Amino acid sequence: MLRTQSKLLLVAAALLVGCSNSNDSASSTSNAIGQTLSAKGFPTLQAAIDAAGLTDTLTNGGDFTLLAPTEAAFAALPAGTLDFLLEPANLATLQAILQYHVISGSFDSTAVAGLASAQTVGGGEVLIDSFGGNLRINEAQVTDADILASNGVIHAIDTVLMPPMDLATTLQARGFSTLLTAIDAAGLTPAVTGTAPLTVLAPTDAAFANLPAGVLNDLLMPANQAQLADILTYHVVDGAVKAGQALAAESPKALNGVTLLFAGAGAGATVNGV
Repeated sequence: MLRTQSKLLLVAAALLVGCSNSNDSASSTSNAIGQTLSAKGFPTLQAAIDAAGLTDTLTNGGDFTLLAPTEAAFAALPAGTLDFLLEPANLATLQAILQYHVISGSFDSTAVAGLASAQTVGGGEVLIDSFGGNLRINEAQVTDADILASNGVIHAIDTVLMPPMDLATTLQARGFSTLLTAIDAAGLTPAVTGTAPLTVLAPTDAAFANLPAGVLNDLLMPANQAQLADILTYHVVDGAVKAGQALAAESPKALNGVTLLFAGAGAGATVNGV
């Protein structure tokens, strides 16, 4: 339920840019971005681009600068996220994620480092930081810059970028299908598709699967809607609160009025002992 606008990625992308050599070899597609990705070891990104129907654009269009998540970047996504995004029913979400990596024009790494931000073709903005000589795009670090293609340039990044989305779309992209089902059954969908900032402590599908047999099915019954809503709002804090802020806070309250106790740090952080 986490109404913090997620940046999330997921799956990958491209920074488009106008190049002074636009009349050069850009007309040749033999080494265009699509083919270059395959040759340089980006099979998962290539599969995502194919599934999103963007192959022709990245092969015959141009010029582009592609921010290309590595295989390790995709592997670091939550379990099931990539498979979920590659399903035909989730085409729009996949396209939005990929387009978040595309900006009109063509920048090599030096040009990118000179920018504070860039507008993506999907409408969102990515933030650029080159402090200390390390080029970062949002939370991702460029690990291999200036991979040239006939219609642009590719920069490998170590994280799949996620565009700002509403809470429901973010949960969907991250694979929280059971939580979304529960939100709908509780009549809370308007809260996760609205504009009010919320922070959600989101149980994974595995967490729901660990409930005693029959509990989830009982909670999803219309007669138990109020009880389900009370449980779900126990997982929500008003406002957009990052993990570090939550750990430093003095026992914030969930939306249902119950006090939450944050403890620990990093991967070992807990909420009410969980």
